Amino acid sequence: MGDFYFLANWDKDKQSTWSGTCFGLFSALQKRLAVTDCNISDNGLPVLFHKILRRLGLEAHDFDMRLMERQRRKARRMVGAAQSVVFQFGEILFDTGKRRTFVYQDMSADSVRHLYETSPEVFSVSGFQFLENDAMQRRADFQNKYYQSCSGIFTMGRWFAEDLVGRLGVPEAKVHHVGGGINLDKSLIDYSAKRGNKILFVGRDFVRKGGGITLKAFQILRERCKDVELYIAGPSTSPLESGMEGVRYFGDCSHEKLARLFNECDIFVMPSYFEAYGLVFIEALTYGLPCIGRNVNEMPYFIENGETGLLLGEDDAESLALMMEKLLHDEAIKANVRAKRDWYVNEYSWDTVAGRIVDAIYNGAVL
Repeated sequence: MGDFYFLANWDKDKQSTWSGTCFGLFSALQKRLAVTDCNISDNGLPVLFHKILRRLGLEAHDFDMRLMERQRRKARRMVGAAQSVVFQFGEILFDTGKRRTFVYQDMSADSVRHLYETSPEVFSVSGFQFLENDAMQRRADFQNKYYQSCSGIFTMGRWFAEDLVGRLGVPEAKVHHVGGGINLDKSLIDYSAKRGNKILFVGRDFVRKGGGITLKAFQILRERCKDVELYIAGPSTSPLESGMEGVRYFGDCSHEKLARLFNECDIFVMPSYFEAYGLVFIEALTYGLPCIGRNVNEMPYFIENGETGLLLGEDDAESLALMMEKLLHDEAIKANVRAKRDWYVNEYSWDTVAGRIVDAIYNGAVL
């Protein structure tokens, strides 16, 4: 079987790395395997310089490549030449005669480049708009070379797995959709606080997550339903204009505070323009909130249109307002969501994801 190495660019607060994804998966894999933790982070001046470039919105892609080369040298020293399996979040180590490498990702550089070419308006609010096309192409070429030579690619989303096979031509046998996890404590869920008139929006990147159209739709809805309220959590600064009635801003919330908001609210709305995965939808569904998302990326796989929520097609505030109104009063959809609570908790747990990964690596399962 060989050794199992887990390569991660850990933050100082290990549990917060990649919004908890790395730690959640690492902990779940440890229950099944003897896992060697390889921290390839470099917290020196190069990383500080990288962060400054990102903060200023300047081109940092080529620096990313240099940073990855530093991480690659560090990883080679940690892993050595013994027979091994390497699990990583980026294309750091390539396969050798004795080493099998697997990567876990929610999207690729080529996905971003393709968005730039096909949907420039969406790309302009994607969070990647500071990257230049040539830089994206260089990273995509390098990444695609890795995809063709590695032992396997684990994807969070189904849309990304389909993109790898259908558009990039990665062999289907290499691509495994395994999902992502939330590790939610069911004891925190309390339906009794819901009153039928509260809408929740959660997203730090207010523009990309569709916060603007959500506010417009809410103002339309408020003209018809005077008691409806909109809760906004996530943005570090308030996006509200003075005089907006019925809207409450909560800022960047702790997990405990978010749990209270999920319990108090009745439906969840986040018509994100670009969402590589979006586990917040699963959190909302688990708390019993029917969801409104956009009909792109992974959102159609999370939300069963007409059964557990609704999907927005066109960027139209009036249509979104009608969807909000329907979900607030649709008891059948609310019942559907609550009936699936245990399924959501199991399907989107890190233990389930880890099991799929181990099966694919050691049993050859194609998922």
